[in-house]
Amino acid sequence: MRGHLLAAALLLALAACVPQRVATARLGEAPAVAGGVFHPGGSTLVIAAELHETPEGRMICGAWVGDGPEARDYAYQVLGAGIVFVGGRRVLQNIGFMAQERGPLGPGAFAGCAAVAGPPGPVTLRLPRMIVNRDCDDWGGCDITSFRQIR
Repeated sequence: MRGHLLAAALLLALAACVPQRVATARLGEAPAVAGGVFHPGGSTLVIAAELHETPEGRMICGAWVGDGPEARDYAYQVLGAGIVFVGGRRVLQNIGFMAQERGPLGPGAFAGCAAVAGPPGPVTLRLPRMIVNRDCDDWGGCDITSFRQIR
């Protein structure tokens, strides 16, 4: 129970730091893709993002999809630690602005966008390895749920 309260507090704190979604768009033919797996459980989380050029400036537009209970419960914690690089330069941290998709991520998928500065370049996505939940009992036993990027 204590682990769930800590996770909720962390999620609330991170929500205040999410880059503001300034627009929506559709993903193109070849977005950058990253994904990972929750352990134990085997739920997966996949994100896709690309750089969009608009008259107002550059935006990173992205979407995510998760399957299984761990993805449902902890996706926003992982997205809160997610990082977007453009041309090897970090342009965004905390990618909770991305839109959740229900089906597979592909061309035409709905995407949330956030403004970025800097020159254009290839997009790279990173989802850091992390412990998303630690639920310990009074006898010292703990159930730990972690996430690890695999692609």
